[in-house]
Amino acid sequence: MNRKSFLYAIWFTVLILIPFTSLPLASQVLQSDMVAAPSIIPLILMVIVWFIPTFFRQKLNDISFPLLFFLVYCIFVSMITLFINIPIQKNFSVTGNILEAYGTLIIGIAFFIIPTHYIISLKQTKQALKIIYWTFLPIFLWSILQFCLDRMMGGYPPWMEEIQRYFSTSGLLYRGRVTGFAYEPSWLAHQLNILYIPLFLGTSLSGYSILNKRIALLSIENILLFGSILLLFLTKSRIGWISFAFCMIYAFLLLYKYLFQKLRKKFFHISRRIWKVIFPLLATIIFVFVIFTGLLVSSKIDPRMEKVLKVETYQNRDLFSIANDFFFAERILYWQTGWEIFNDHPVIGVGLGNFGFYFQRYMPDFASALDEPREILFRANYQANNKNLWTRLLSETGIIGFILFFSWLIILWIQGSELLKNPKSEISFWGHVVKIVLIALIFEGFSVDSFALPYYWLILGISSAVFYLNKNLQISNPV
Repeated sequence: MNRKSFLYAIWFTVLILIPFTSLPLASQVLQSDMVAAPSIIPLILMVIVWFIPTFFRQKLNDISFPLLFFLVYCIFVSMITLFINIPIQKNFSVTGNILEAYGTLIIGIAFFIIPTHYIISLKQTKQALKIIYWTFLPIFLWSILQFCLDRMMGGYPPWMEEIQRYFSTSGLLYRGRVTGFAYEPSWLAHQLNILYIPLFLGTSLSGYSILNKRIALLSIENILLFGSILLLFLTKSRIGWISFAFCMIYAFLLLYKYLFQKLRKKFFHISRRIWKVIFPLLATIIFVFVIFTGLLVSSKIDPRMEKVLKVETYQNRDLFSIANDFFFAERILYWQTGWEIFNDHPVIGVGLGNFGFYFQRYMPDFASALDEPREILFRANYQANNKNLWTRLLSETGIIGFILFFSWLIILWIQGSELLKNPKSEISFWGHVVKIVLIALIFEGFSVDSFALPYYWLILGISSAVFYLNKNLQISNPV
């Protein structure tokens, strides 16, 4: 096997292991009970055998620098915080927390930088897409089997729970919710919203397909899109549903623009004033109807949402009591704590990985009414975390770190806009993917705070590689 084939085998392994978020075998290697994605292991191998040897010979793409600046800045902040009197709890190691935090951040950055520089042709992107598409099939089949057996048997058979223990360090199957191969249902929803749905939806919006097969009038990617939406629905992840809803708003606005232009050309004799009033009003009515229908359906299938459409749920009540009714108070607790830490340390934060040390000092008063914070403070052998990427950035890296990280996302959005300008569907497809991923990430960030989950890093890395391929092609073939 030559070096090129060896590298491709490693890259293939990175992609084929994507469905697993916390494989027990990888957990033993990576020394992590939660985020133990086995794709991290071949990625590290790829960094060692390919990226490091070529680092000094290969120029980094511009999009890598905001992330590297963010990493250097975080290291600088951590050096400063080492001289601050950090409130140690239960003999947790400050050094251990910092090393773990930087380990996850470096892993995330590697998941972005490797594909951005490894992919040097559109053929490679097609190969990567096909592999990712194939990985969705076992996720779908295993999840549907979970759903069917749960409904038919009123629970899961022991053999299914035993198999799940090989796929996930949690080893848990949740009644009424599908998990796939993920740690928990919300992680499967994250996987779908950040990786699979953007790819399948991007195909529907651009008309680009790599499988070139149709069943009736539907492409294979269209069918996969319906399958991924079904799984998202069955996860019953509320933040997952919200993320998907905003992605669909993006698709709806594009469809609205297309139909508006099409109908206006066909019925050109109708007054311009009518087009400016009636069409937007009709679109708004449809949009409100869809939202109301979604809330109604969720209230019928998810016990946590039973009261969502009842007026008395919101009358003369504070945010905490409402959140508690929706089994959401713990999340509000972590988010508010992160915000309070940021208020006292607004410029540089308290250092990456140090949120847990400040949790007890800054947690709001209503925390005493909840079981989870008491468990964390007095019995658990782990620390609290933000459970929110955005409050984590603010509380641990301050406004400077938040701006550095968000500037990277803004540049990626601009790259997506540039890709959409290309008349070739093969290129514009990736523009849609970038924007859908970023929209989903904004909302998924309110549920996930780990840098080690590879999905947004990976797909944005591949998309960025396409951007530079397109840019180089335009330079070499000017109009």
